Amino acid sequence: MSSREIIALGTSSQVPTRYRNHNGYLLRWDEHGLLFDPGEGTQRQMIYAEVTVTQVTKILVTHFHGDHCLGLAGISQRISLDRVPHEIQVHFPRSGRKYYDRLRKASIYHDVSRLRPCPIEGPGVIDEGPKLSLRAARLDHAVETYGYRLQERDGRTMLPDKLAAAGVRGPAIKRLIQEGELEVDGRVVRLEDVSVPKPGQSFAFQEMVDFLLEKQIAKYKLPERLEVRGELPTVGDSGKINKEDLKKDIAALLQAEKG
Repeated sequence: MSSREIIALGTSSQVPTRYRNHNGYLLRWDEHGLLFDPGEGTQRQMIYAEVTVTQVTKILVTHFHGDHCLGLAGISQRISLDRVPHEIQVHFPRSGRKYYDRLRKASIYHDVSRLRPCPIEGPGVIDEGPKLSLRAARLDHAVETYGYRLQERDGRTMLPDKLAAAGVRGPAIKRLIQEGELEVDGRVVRLEDVSVPKPGQSFAFQEMVDFLLEKQIAKYKLPERLEVRGELPTVGDSGKINKEDLKKDIAALLQAEKG
């Protein structure tokens, strides 16, 4: 089952407040963890949010104003201290390379991190994997700035009743998905016969922020966390959201994450 959520580590701008840290957002998308704009104090905010640098697989800096990048120094050193085993790509505007280098080596420490700088040369696809692609687009700002879009590849949703009727079960389902067709009891079963198209989901960080602000949500009210769920509990057949059950689901999810 897929798990997708965004955790707001900070929503303040140039000056943090007592209640709002500098920018910082962690998008958890299945096995991926994308850390956007780690502002000053992001390392501590991650502790409050009970997430670790080991969960980070990419760091994405939109631009090099301080409230969007000063936390990179601490995050870099924490990644090294915790001996994060995997490589972490760091995407940022090419014109800010000197600021990236300064933040990476802001003080003396034994660096064993596997951070790989990936300066952005221009808009377009900047990373592509078997399941996801990452695009960058220029944003209108006083300095070179990029927004990011994560796009899941289209897939298919398997239909249990049609799979059963076709006699496809167990490991054969995986083979059918991989190969596109399968012979069962002398009959050829095609993938499109037992499934329907499933458009890939996408996430554009700036779109989420813009949408909330467009609805006149004050910055200090931006949610600390957003999770994408396939469905919400409802009251009978009314379609009305059952808030009590939703609260219980959230409490159970948080408890499970704490272990």
